[in-house]
Amino acid sequence: MGASWLHGVCNENSLAPLIRLLGLRLYRTSGDNSVLYDHDLESYALFDKDGRQIPQEIVTKVGEIFEQILKETVKVRDEYANDMPLVQAISMVLDRNPH
Repeated sequence: MGASWLHGVCNENSLAPLIRLLGLRLYRTSGDNSVLYDHDLESYALFDKDGRQIPQEIVTKVGEIFEQILKETVKVRDEYANDMPLVQAISMVLDRNPH
């Protein structure tokens, strides 16, 4: 659970000053419309396991591919009457599109 679940998205949130200091955003979440991930990878600096920064072009490309995979998971999930875990839908997408 994120801080917004515990304290709400407000200045009284005990983490709000730290979040502002780090230049991060607060997100309001609500049931099924909750923001679980921020896919705006252009604003992230990612590092490999050895502490080297991953080139921004690679981070952006991975983000684009991830968005395509998520779109395909919607199609997969629409094919089945019963809901399924996201990991199962992603596995099916990757099996269908091995490249």
